[in-house]
Amino acid sequence: MKRDLLFLFMFLPLVVISQTCEEKIAIAKKTKDGGDYRLALKQFNAAAADCGSAKSAEIEKQILEIYDKIEGLRNDALKAKTRAETAEKNSLAEKEKALAAEAETKRAFQKADKLINAFYFYSDRFALAFKNNQFYFIDKNGDPVSKLGRYDKSDQFDYITGFAKVITQGEDFLLDTLGNNYHLVYALADLNPNATALDLRGKQLESFPNEIFQHTQLKVLILNNGYFEKQRLTLPRAIKGLGNLQVIHLTHCHLDSLPVEIGVLKNLQSLTVLGNQLTSIPAELVNLLKLQDLDLGSNQLTSIPVEFGKLQKLQYLDLGSNQLTSIPTEFGKLQKLKELRLYENQITEVPAELGKLQNLQFLHLSGNKLTKIPPELSKLQNLQWLRNGVKITFQFQANYFGVSQLSFEANSGAI
Repeated sequence: MKRDLLFLFMFLPLVVISQTCEEKIAIAKKTKDGGDYRLALKQFNAAAADCGSAKSAEIEKQILEIYDKIEGLRNDALKAKTRAETAEKNSLAEKEKALAAEAETKRAFQKADKLINAFYFYSDRFALAFKNNQFYFIDKNGDPVSKLGRYDKSDQFDYITGFAKVITQGEDFLLDTLGNNYHLVYALADLNPNATALDLRGKQLESFPNEIFQHTQLKVLILNNGYFEKQRLTLPRAIKGLGNLQVIHLTHCHLDSLPVEIGVLKNLQSLTVLGNQLTSIPAELVNLLKLQDLDLGSNQLTSIPVEFGKLQKLQYLDLGSNQLTSIPTEFGKLQKLKELRLYENQITEVPAELGKLQNLQFLHLSGNKLTKIPPELSKLQNLQWLRNGVKITFQFQANYFGVSQLSFEANSGAI
C-alpha cells in the first residue's frame, strides 16, 4: 500500500519552482524532521518530479520513513485509545464496586440504627450495655462512654433521680451523667462516714429522720413517702446543716412547705419536690445560685417569686400541674434554660420575654387557658418541642420553622 501511494504521489502534477533538486530535498528533510509529515510528503513528491531517477531512491527512502512515522503515531493512538477504554471500564467497575460497598455500608448503618434504637437511651444520650462480664454505657453512635466507667452490675439511668445505680467490688454507688460516683446506702442503720448518698425510697417514715443531720458529708438525699398516704413529712430547719448536699429528691412526701433555711444550701444543684402539697415556695430559694434542675411539679402553687430570674444556671424547670395563673417576665433572664414545663396550670398569657431564652429546647404549655402565643417565641432557634393546646392559625405555625414537634391540645382558647 505504501508503494502504491508512493507511485501515486510521484506522478501528481506539481508546481515547478526555481529551487535546485538538492535544495528541495533538503527543505523536505527539514520539514520531516520538524514533524510536519503532510507538508514533507508534498515537498518530497515535488522534488521527485524535478530530480528524476537520479534521486528517486533517496526520495523514496524519505517518503517510506514518513509513512513509518505516521504508522507509528497511529499505533500509539490506538494503544492510547485502548488504555483509555480499559481505564474507563475499570473505572466503571470500580464505581460499581464503590456503589455496592456504599449500599452495604448503608445496610450496615440501618442495621446498627435498629440496634441502637432498641436501646433505652436516658435523655437521648446514654444506654446500658454489657460485654465481657462488665456493664458500661454507650452513646448513640454505639461507642462506649469512658467517663461513665465499667461496673460489675448496673441499672440504667433513672428518669426520676437522674442517677444510675452501679455496683463495683461489692460496693453500691449512684452514678451521675458526668461520671461522678456517690457511695450509696439504703437504710439509716447503714449510714457511715464514707456514705455520700442516702436513698430511702419505699421506707415507711413517720417523720423526717434526725439521724440524717449527723452525716454532714451527704451529697445526695432521696426520699419518697408516697406509699404511706397518712404520713405527712416536714422538712426541718436543721436541713441547713447539710451544706454538702448537691441533690435533694423529696417526692410524694406530703410536704406543705419548705423551710427558708433551704436557701443556705449553696452547693445544691438539683432540687425535686414533685407531688407534694406546696402552696408557696420561699423567696430564699433564689439564693441557690448553683441550681441547675428544679422540679416543683404537681403541687398547689399559685405564684412564683419574680426573683427566680436570679437562678442564672437553671437548665430545667418543671412547674407543671400547679395552680399558676401567670408567668413572671423575669423568666426571660434564665438564659441557660433548656426545658420549661408549665403544663396543666391556669395560665392565660405567655410573656413575650420567653422569646429571649435562646437555649430553650422544650416548652410545654398544654392544659392552660391560653388565648394566644406571642410571636416572639418564633425567635427561639433551638426550640425542638413546643407542646401547647392553643388552636393557632397556619400563618402562626409557619413561624416555627425550627420546631420538630408541635402539639396543640387541651387549652380553652382559640386564636
